[in-house]
Amino acid sequence: MTRAELDGLQDRLYQLRCAIEDVQTLLTEKPTKAELERSLADLVRSTGRLDRLWLSGKAAG
Repeated sequence: MTRAELDGLQDRLYQLRCAIEDVQTLLTEKPTKAELERSLADLVRSTGRLDRLWLSGKAAG
């Protein structure tokens, strides 16, 4: 993994963490259906293609 790829991954993970925190905060405020839908859509968007990312270690040698 290159430094640029690692930086990109860290940025995406930060965005995901923020989206999760936003949903958690919203849930304590008795949101409207529209607010909840918008917040959950942001959460889904923030995951991007993280589900397709697999890291494998380098072979020892």
